[in-house]
Amino acid sequence: SELKELLSIELDPIPWCENGFYYPENARPGKFPFHDAGLFYIQEPSAMLPAVLLKPEPGMRVLDLCAAPGGKTTQLAGAMKNEGLLIANEPYPARAKVLAQNIERLGIKNAVVTCVMPDQLAERFSNFFDRIMVDAPCSGEGMFRKDEDTRGEWSEDTVVHCAQRQWEILRCAVKMLRPGGRLVYSTCTFSPEENERIIARVLAEYNLRIVPVEISGISHGRPEWADGNPALAGTCRIWPHRAG
Repeated sequence: SELKELLSIELDPIPWCENGFYYPENARPGKFPFHDAGLFYIQEPSAMLPAVLLKPEPGMRVLDLCAAPGGKTTQLAGAMKNEGLLIANEPYPARAKVLAQNIERLGIKNAVVTCVMPDQLAERFSNFFDRIMVDAPCSGEGMFRKDEDTRGEWSEDTVVHCAQRQWEILRCAVKMLRPGGRLVYSTCTFSPEENERIIARVLAEYNLRIVPVEISGISHGRPEWADGNPALAGTCRIWPHRAG
């Protein structure tokens, strides 16, 4: 309500994120001084769900493994209330710079920005983190509606390449997760190769279990698109035509 008064625009709540809001199509909240002051971060409603599901708490050790530009990192930091350790990693220097800028803009005090490949982190932080976010680089099919370049760059080979990279990243993430910890894997693409099939492979090779997601308006994953493991129905998919 305070943000709504400051911006003087209509804000509608996002069902799966208590601190997230839809704003009108003709509004430009990014041009408000309150944005530069770090009062809020602008990102897609679907992008807010993974941090909600990760459930970080103050005092925890949390890793955002593929963190740039920082939307999920800043959301995790808000839940942690600047208590504990938040490592935000981005392997590519230009993107890591943007990540650091957003962390600084929002006044986050418990975050460390690293710029290394996942396997380098895994060498140092075995069984270390209570929570790990893997918002993996992907073929970006969820971006087709607003990014013509993404449509032009897509190919079946891109999907195969992304799936292999996601698997390598997840292997490192699992190594860094402490027993009893929680890991969230998310993409902004629809292909089963980068979603259900990746999760099926992780379940087959590691002692992990799926925590089922039950949220109104969010669809279940599709076991029949992978190895048929019924546990995959506990994953979730956001279909734009169903989730609003």
